[in-house]
Amino acid sequence: MGLRFNANTIAVRVEDIEQARATRELRGVSFAADTLDTSVCHIAFFADPDGNALCSTADARRGPPQA
Repeated sequence: MGLRFNANTIAVRVEDIEQARATRELRGVSFAADTLDTSVCHIAFFADPDGNALCSTADARRGPPQA
């Protein structure tokens, strides 16, 4: 299923964006792009099995996403 962007993306706050992303990737989740750094927060967009847009967010004050 592809990612359907809409105005109603559900955000899930996480403490460590890269750890959350890696865990989801191990479980077979595909992400739409690299983790976005807005300087306010880090965002990683993905979709549920039905294609609904979701994202993980983390406070950017914790430091930049680790490569």
